[in-house]
Amino acid sequence: MKQNVPVIQSTLWIVLMINMIFIDIYSIIVILSGGGNMDIPGDAGVFMAIAVFMTNVPTVMIFLSRVLPFRPSKIMHYITIVFTGLYIIGLGDSSPHYIAGAAVELITLVILFIITLKWKESNRN
Repeated sequence: MKQNVPVIQSTLWIVLMINMIFIDIYSIIVILSGGGNMDIPGDAGVFMAIAVFMTNVPTVMIFLSRVLPFRPSKIMHYITIVFTGLYIIGLGDSSPHYIAGAAVELITLVILFIITLKWKESNRN
């Protein structure tokens, strides 16, 4: 059976996006159940703008994975995989649920990278 690489890539971006959403929900639950306040580094508005931009990367890549031509798609995947990985590592915390979720996200990004690396134009569909 011939694999449709853009569909696989798009599906992996969906997995990543859902995981990011749940980690954020779990983080809020942990903070609220502990009676604490959310500690946002620096200017909360700037931090949230960065977070909104970075969490929309998977959403955009779900679409772009399916519509971009071969070469631009490969380039976009490499760029977004690196930036998303840096975001996950750089803005994360040391709570157990975040470490577990980040591990799943990073493994998903590694799988995406390998699939993109092995992808040849001949198996576009």
